[in-house]
Amino acid sequence: MLTGPLQKLKPSFSGHETFPMRYGWLTKIMDFFNPDQDRNTLIDKYAIFGRSADKINIADLVANFGVGKNMVYSMKFWGEKSGTIKRTKEGGGLTDLGQIIFNNDPYLDYQSTLWLIHWKLCSNPKQLTAFYYAFNYYTSLEVSRHELANSLLQLKKDNEWISSADESIKRDCEVLFRSYSISRNKKNAIAEDSFECPLSELNIIHETINANDAKTYQFVIDDKKSIDNYVFGYALEEFWNTNYKDQETLTIDKITNDFGSPGKVFKIDELSIANRLSELENLTKGYYRWTDTTGLNQMSRNKEVSFNSIKFLEKSFKQIKKQKACLCQIRSKLFSQNFSHAHDSCISMKQGRKDHLLFCNSYQRKARLYLY
Repeated sequence: MLTGPLQKLKPSFSGHETFPMRYGWLTKIMDFFNPDQDRNTLIDKYAIFGRSADKINIADLVANFGVGKNMVYSMKFWGEKSGTIKRTKEGGGLTDLGQIIFNNDPYLDYQSTLWLIHWKLCSNPKQLTAFYYAFNYYTSLEVSRHELANSLLQLKKDNEWISSADESIKRDCEVLFRSYSISRNKKNAIAEDSFECPLSELNIIHETINANDAKTYQFVIDDKKSIDNYVFGYALEEFWNTNYKDQETLTIDKITNDFGSPGKVFKIDELSIANRLSELENLTKGYYRWTDTTGLNQMSRNKEVSFNSIKFLEKSFKQIKKQKACLCQIRSKLFSQNFSHAHDSCISMKQGRKDHLLFCNSYQRKARLYLY
């Protein structure tokens, strides 16, 4: 029987129109709601949230974003679920997180940004049930799309999720793996059209082809070095305030293994969690305090020290400002069709980003799409 956060909540499936969050979509939707953008009218912003639909010409939105009608609603869906846009009395706007991302990394060039989006998608049980269940409930490290769907369908039956259609649950599982995995063909080679969603760069789910030519997916648990401690600290503070607001301390077990915890959502092992917790004490100037003694491994918060998670997160982007200048140079070279030179520039960088492989050979077309 289902336990934990999902036990008391109405499940949430569908809404994405069967599309994963594609490259460029969040950039466009954040730009649309940018308060400094004069071209967007109030009624347009109401339209994208499905309000005053009888007064709206959807063709205007289709032309504005350069995508089909269903994609417009999918863009809105992913904008909301990623925590970058929100509904307001004026129709819609950027969240605090959305404003920080738009100001510092609007093209999602950095994995820190992608990890933040992943955190928002998979840490909240009220949002994407299939995503939350896969990262927080599913215990096996290897799963097929069929197995995950069947597990959710069984939960539907056991918990009487009457409003959830079977096909919606199956489609959500499909979108989940299309979002996070890089598709491979029967020869186990990367498919040219596999770079559909920027979240696949996180390398948190691996797709493999078994002996029966069936696709299986593996969750990767490791230290996740690509998550900087500012992003980790932001996630920890949000997890703490959401689940244990009145508690002064949290054990490492809760931070690693609880539903919706940084350890569960990011798939980080306990030893790496401990190392990060010890480093947060200095980064937060004593707001967090790590205790690591025999039989006692826990984190405490010093409420006498001022701490703002959004301002803390901004420090992450300050650290990568220098890298941004280099990526902008690469983007400029790609636009001038000088792919060979752009690839040489990527090799010289020390980030080791998976997306830099896109500048090679058959991935030139995808490189254009990603960096647009």
